[in-house]
Amino acid sequence: MALPPPWPGEAEVGARIARLCANMADANVDAMILTSRQNFDYYSGFRTLFWTPDTRPLLAIARRDRARIAIIISNSEERNA
Repeated sequence: MALPPPWPGEAEVGARIARLCANMADANVDAMILTSRQNFDYYSGFRTLFWTPDTRPLLAIARRDRARIAIIISNSEERNA
């Protein structure tokens, strides 16, 4: 069984967010809401098993004027954060 790739560090996640913000500026987009698990994981670097039910319990908001993203957590996931 192959092991999953190592989880990216803070520098890598920061670089991903910087590229996202640059692309948002080029497209004249002020903010994006990330709701799919793949996009959420890629840009947040936040891992959780709460994606097992397909209910979209988490979302992230990326603003092009911020170097970080905001993570919105459901009440049931908040206790594990």
